[in-house]
Order: sequence, then structure tokens, then C-alpha cells
Amino acid sequence: MLSDALRRSVMGSPTSGVDAAAARRRLDEAVSADESFPECAERALEVGAEYLGVESGHVTAVDTGTSRWEVVATTDSPVDQIEPGSVSDLQTTYCRMTVEAGGSVAAHD
Repeated sequence: MLSDALRRSVMGSPTSGVDAAAARRRLDEAVSADESFPECAERALEVGAEYLGVESGHVTAVDTGTSRWEVVATTDSPVDQIEPGSVSDLQTTYCRMTVEAGGSVAAHD
């Protein structure tokens, strides 16, 4: 089931009030920049988090064979709980729900 924020954004009415065309332009700029993948991913996550009206976004690498979860890019600052390079057991993360579901999920407070 899609979260309300994601459903509204897919239908063209984001929770943040950010214009969809402007968000797409910023996203194109973020992924077209001559930067490393983690830097491009972080910029893209910032655009997406702002557009969806959510606090943060993360790109992680998951190895289901070893249950390893590693942060590749995040919108969190170094003083927040998650930073690039952080490693944890997959079973202790929200990502496990996505892996178990085999598709998109929404986690709510």
C-alpha cells in the first residue's frame, strides 16, 4: 500500500506544495551532475524528500545473504542517527519490510 504522501505525489499533488515540474528539473540536475554516485544520490534524495514532504531519505545497499545493510547516501546530517557508511543487520532496519514485501512499502510513526 502506498503512503498518503507518495500517493499524492504520484497523482501530482505533493504534500510540500513544491511544483512537480520544478522538482523534476532539480532531480534531472542532481543526477546529471559530474559527481560521484553517493553525491548525486544525496542531492536526488534531498529533492525527493522536499517534494514528498518527508524528513529524510536514504539509499542503502542490502545483502540478503548476509543480512548486511549499509547506507550509501542519506539526507540526514552526521549528527543524526544515520550517516553514509553506517552498517547494520538488515533485520534491525525498516528496509527489511521492503525486502520481505518484495516491493514498495510505507512506514509510519
